[in-house]
Amino acid sequence: FTYRYKTRDIIKNFIQPEALALLRTRVKDEFRSAQLSTTGFDLSFERNGDKIRLKRTEVAGREAPSTEHNRAKNRPLA
Repeated sequence: FTYRYKTRDIIKNFIQPEALALLRTRVKDEFRSAQLSTTGFDLSFERNGDKIRLKRTEVAGREAPSTEHNRAKNRPLA
């Protein structure tokens, strides 16, 4: 989850059951917009007052991000 504010962004990782529970409650009551990007499509949710818009855009050729978290650091000093 990336929470965007005027002066900063806060990024938080949740396990899948917790993330789904947050989505169910916060999209319904708190979030004004939400975006989901996958390898096959993008999904965009926007709320402006009582109006709600849900838009799906097909995407071709997008690769999944790397799941490798432990990368070797480049240390140029001998």
